[in-house]
Parts: sequence; C-alpha cells; structure tokens
Amino acid sequence: MSGAIVVATDAGGHEVARAVSSADGSYSIALPPGTYTLTPQALADKMMRAPPAQSITIASGRVNQIIDFTYDTGIR
Repeated sequence: MSGAIVVATDAGGHEVARAVSSADGSYSIALPPGTYTLTPQALADKMMRAPPAQSITIASGRVNQIIDFTYDTGIR
C-alpha cells in the first residue's frame, strides 16, 4: 500500500525518523544502533486502521531488518 507512514521513536518517545511507503508497499528507515518503536499511522482517507506498533533493536553492524505491517479495514 503506497502512502503509509511509519514513525520511528526512541526510548524517550521522541521521533527520530519517518518513512512513507512506495507503490509496492515497501519503506526504509536508516537508524543507528539502539532500541526504537516503529508506529504505523492510520490511513483515514482509505478507511484503514493502523496496525500495532512494534519495538525493534538495531545492533551495531546490522544492515537489514524487516518489519512488516498489515493494514486492515476491519470489515468482514
């Protein structure tokens, strides 16, 4: 899903980075080593609820870590 925003916050709750997903739904955030919370934002214009936030720890020298978020309308 394009246009989804993911916000990265540090342990103190301060925003350190954000990303917007591309047409294929992928996003990328470069973070230095540390522990962060990745919080996807709701997509009000598409009637989509935001998935839950996820904690991530970046180790020194680590290049890739994949965190997928699945948006859902809640309609069944």
